[in-house]
Amino acid sequence: MENKEIIVVYKEVGKSPLLMKISNNTETLKVLVGGEIELLPYENVFIVCKKDRESLKPNISLNINYGNAVFSIRGNILIINKDNDNFKSLSKEQALKYAKLLVDQSFKYEHFDKNGKYLSNKELKRQMQKSQNSSISKNNGTSILNMILEIQRTILKYIQNNS
Repeated sequence: MENKEIIVVYKEVGKSPLLMKISNNTETLKVLVGGEIELLPYENVFIVCKKDRESLKPNISLNINYGNAVFSIRGNILIINKDNDNFKSLSKEQALKYAKLLVDQSFKYEHFDKNGKYLSNKELKRQMQKSQNSSISKNNGTSILNMILEIQRTILKYIQNNS
């Protein structure tokens, strides 16, 4: 493998993809994905990901021809060209195409609660409404308390003025 620089698309979990120029060697790929690499063929490129990634957060979800199922890929990933045993730069068109694909297929982490449980759009809306209702109730409670205190002040002033 030559040791020149190549253009790849790199995507960290929960972040937007980046076009990067990296050294064309396996060690650089290992550093970027966080361990031993695995190459997953996708269309006419390869997705480079960490080999043991089960405990990592999901990054993207793709329809890869493994029984026509949707397949989530966990951890940081790279999109790279490969010819025989050599890694190659992505073309400009490939880089733009796959950067857009990664944006479209990224997991949206606003859909996860603090315990890592996935929230559907319906559940997310329900929680947002509950939060808004709670703040409205707190605001109403504060308003009512302020109104009661104002009534008490008015009554005290009346008693003081008429005593």
